[in-house]
Amino acid sequence: MKHRLVSLLAVFLSTAAVLPAACAQATPWERADRQAAEAAKVGNLAEAEAQYTEAVKEAEAFPAIDPRLAKSLIHLGEVQNAQGKYAPAEETYRRVLSLFEVKGETQTSDAAVAFAGLGAACLGEGKVQETENYYRQALAIDEKTLGMTHSQVAGDLNNLAQVLILQDKQAQAEPLLTRALTIAERSWGANHPHVASILGNLGAVHLSQKNFPKAEQEFKQAATVGAQTLGPQHLDTSRYLLGIATAYTRQNNIAAAEPLFKQVLATREQVLGPNHPEVASCLVLYAEMLRKAFRKQEAEQLEARAQSIRAAAGTTQ
Repeated sequence: MKHRLVSLLAVFLSTAAVLPAACAQATPWERADRQAAEAAKVGNLAEAEAQYTEAVKEAEAFPAIDPRLAKSLIHLGEVQNAQGKYAPAEETYRRVLSLFEVKGETQTSDAAVAFAGLGAACLGEGKVQETENYYRQALAIDEKTLGMTHSQVAGDLNNLAQVLILQDKQAQAEPLLTRALTIAERSWGANHPHVASILGNLGAVHLSQKNFPKAEQEFKQAATVGAQTLGPQHLDTSRYLLGIATAYTRQNNIAAAEPLFKQVLATREQVLGPNHPEVASCLVLYAEMLRKAFRKQEAEQLEARAQSIRAAAGTTQ
C-alpha cells in the first residue's frame, strides 16, 4: 500500500513551457525526457530511471538553474519511488526542493509535488512522522495555489489521511477522506481509480472503528470501481477485496470471506511473487478467519509462512 501513496500526485510539467519556441530539432535533454516518459508509460521503470538520470545530467549543463532540471529530478524521484528505491528518491526530492529554495519557489504547485514525493519516499523508509509533515506542507501549498477544491488537493488529503491511519489517528483521517471524496467525485466522477482509493481508505478507517457494515460497503464500492477501471487482477483491486474479506471475517461471515482470501492470495502471489510482504499480510488475515472457523492447524501454517516471509524481508508487518 505504501508505494501507492503518490498515485494522485503524478504531475507532469509541460515541456513546451520550458523549451525555447525556436527549437526545431530535439536536443539531447528532449530525447532523454521523451524516451524516459515512453519507458514509464509501458512499465519499464528501470529504463525510465536511466533516461531521467541522463536528462538530469543534460539539464545540469544548462545555464543558471534551468526549470528543466527540476522537471527531470521530479520525474526521476517518481520512478525511484515506484521501484521501491526510497533512499535515492529521498535524496532526489531533497535536491529539487533545495533548487526551489534557491529560486524562491517553495510555495508553488511544483514544490508541493516534490514535498509529496519526499513524503512517499520517507514513508517507504519507515519515517512516518516526517511523511506526515511533508504531506501537510504539500496540502497547504496546493490549497493556497490551486484552491480548496482542486483535484490535486483531493490527492493531498488522501495521502495525509493514509499516513494518519498508519498512526492509528482514524478520527483525524476520516474528515479528510470525506472531503477528499467530495472533491474527487466532482472532479473525476464516481467511476475513477482515485475515487476507489479514497473509498478504500474510508473502509480502512471504519474497519478499525469496528463499523464493519460501513467498511464492507465502502470496500465493495472501491472494489467495483477498481475492477472496472484498473482490472480485476490489479493490486489495488486486490487490496479492496482483502478489505471486504476482513470485514466479512469480523462479522463472522466465514463462507463469504474465504473465497475472497483465496482470490487475493492467488493474485498477490502471481503479481508480486510468493515471498512478498503483501503476501504475508494476506496470510495473517486469512489465518484470523481460519481461527474464527476453528481451523487452528491451518491457521498456524499460514501464520508460520507469514512470519518466515517477514523475517526474510526484514519487516514486522
